[in-house]
Amino acid sequence: MPAAWTKTANSIRLRRSKKDVVIRAFRSLVELLPVLSKEYLAVAEGWTKHFGGEISDRWQTEALQFALQRGSRSGRVAYQFARDWAGRMHLETEHDN
Repeated sequence: MPAAWTKTANSIRLRRSKKDVVIRAFRSLVELLPVLSKEYLAVAEGWTKHFGGEISDRWQTEALQFALQRGSRSGRVAYQFARDWAGRMHLETEHDN
């Protein structure tokens, strides 16, 4: 086999190997997403209670939408959501009175 063919074959194998690694990593991430959502919601719930907000079905939907819009389910995003939620709920109750 000519050297150029060997080099091309090795290059193809290397690209396939890298692609396989990326696919495996993505699959692992997708499998973790429900766990990450639960942890994110737990942190957001703790901060929401800290700021005096109430937890409801609407709260959970909005918490997940908030994280999706920001592309992250980090503790910082959970904190930001909790402050936002508690503030909006406070304004709604003030407006109703």
